[in-house]
Amino acid sequence: MNNKIDIPQGWEIKKLGEVCSINRGASPRPINNYITHNNGVNWIKIGDTSPNELYINSCKEKIINEGVKHSVEVFIGDIILSNSMSFGRPYILNINGCIHDGWLVIRKYQKYLIKEFLIYMLSSMFIKIQYINYAAGSGVKNLKKEIVQNILVPIPPLEEQKKIADILLTWDKAITTLKEIIQQKELQKKGLMQNLLTGKKRLDGFNDEWKEVKLCEILSYERPDKYIINGSIENTGNIPVLTANKSFILGYTNETVGICKNYPVILFDDFTTDKKYVDFDFKIKSSAIKLLHAKPNNNLKYIYELMQTIKFNPQEHKRYYISYYQNLPVNIPILKEEQTKIAEILMKADEEISLLNKQ
Repeated sequence: MNNKIDIPQGWEIKKLGEVCSINRGASPRPINNYITHNNGVNWIKIGDTSPNELYINSCKEKIINEGVKHSVEVFIGDIILSNSMSFGRPYILNINGCIHDGWLVIRKYQKYLIKEFLIYMLSSMFIKIQYINYAAGSGVKNLKKEIVQNILVPIPPLEEQKKIADILLTWDKAITTLKEIIQQKELQKKGLMQNLLTGKKRLDGFNDEWKEVKLCEILSYERPDKYIINGSIENTGNIPVLTANKSFILGYTNETVGICKNYPVILFDDFTTDKKYVDFDFKIKSSAIKLLHAKPNNNLKYIYELMQTIKFNPQEHKRYYISYYQNLPVNIPILKEEQTKIAEILMKADEEISLLNKQ
């Protein structure tokens, strides 16, 4: 590994093992003989962690005192690190307890490092790349103590570490708050959908009856053949290449023919029944996509939102739209104007959620 790292003046570079102690946990065997949910010592497991938290504040299980003799005790202020390469994330302990051999414990770091700064450093790509480089070609499947001891860490002065950690903690709190707001807005939208798309709540000025129709009575479909990309999908380009599933934008192309400009449109995956609402130029990759258009006197965005409420779980790998999906019954307002008004309310909710996600 190339150990030459440019650092600011006043910083140091040291191996982590030079500035703290690192030890592996241990587990009594068989563990089930030592587990208790009553009086005992906290038994800290991966399941007690949250990817959005820096701290471990509680745990679900305990071990009896006899088990402590065969484990490793940890204490408030210690940092524990999952030694599995699939996790590799550190946590600060706010509880005392014991750890099994799936953990490493990092302690005696206070002379050189502030715990919050160390947590952010150990979570950084700078450290993860070192783990990967050490493990490359060795067949190592977990973070051995020796690997963690040898990683290089930049060490600013303690006062600067605190300022860096304070800034990152402030942003973490802001992000967590935003995520909570987004969750609330998503729940609010679900409530709106439940009320407005079922007619449970009617909008002012609309009193006309609703009617039951099949989807094929309000949607027409188009085959995708003329919009399928001919060349390869690139990371950049003028025209997005779309799919109906979660990834949505697969990449881009600079092809100038076969571009779909007949939108808005719903992309419908014939095999999975995933769907996306599109209102811009695009091409697609798969022939399994159906392009759905609203028939006269119907609002496509309203129909798209209505389709989100249809509970359907494909059981086989086959095409569903023509044979099954288009014949599903739905209740809709007779007036397109009411459909449009409902769609506008739900679109506004989507825009608010999208703006929060961008933040």
